[in-house]
Amino acid sequence: RNLANLRLHSNKFGDRMKALIICDDELVTNKIKETLQSVGYDSIIYKWLLKALDNVEEISPDLSIVSVSDYPRHWKTFAQFVLSGIGHAKSNIILYTPETISDEEKNKISQLGILGTFSSVEEEELEKLKNIISPKQENNTKRKSLLLKIQDMYEK
Repeated sequence: RNLANLRLHSNKFGDRMKALIICDDELVTNKIKETLQSVGYDSIIYKWLLKALDNVEEISPDLSIVSVSDYPRHWKTFAQFVLSGIGHAKSNIILYTPETISDEEKNKISQLGILGTFSSVEEEELEKLKNIISPKQENNTKRKSLLLKIQDMYEK
């Protein structure tokens, strides 16, 4: 399916926000998707990070969640590309990490400006995910609402 056509000719996402989930574990992906749905996000799921990277500009997600365990090298490339704003693909990024990560990885996460991390799909960690998202979601919802009003003004 051509993502650009989906975006231009469908109101599938409406004023809901879009999350890009990049993870190879279906159980994890489903739990994250359910959690995001409960806080107002529709999700687009990729199992292959490089395909997601190739399409991130068209998808233009408000939030990207990447599994560090599944993509231990490529998550950094994805984060640098998305956070740089190249191609207007700027998105907040949250990482799904192993329970223990090295100090070197923690430093990279901090230096890259990652919004936050969570380490399992157990209830407590999914609540942590919601708490990471909440302040950003409120601001993005207001921003999207304003953009829709401006768009309506120009269409009239």
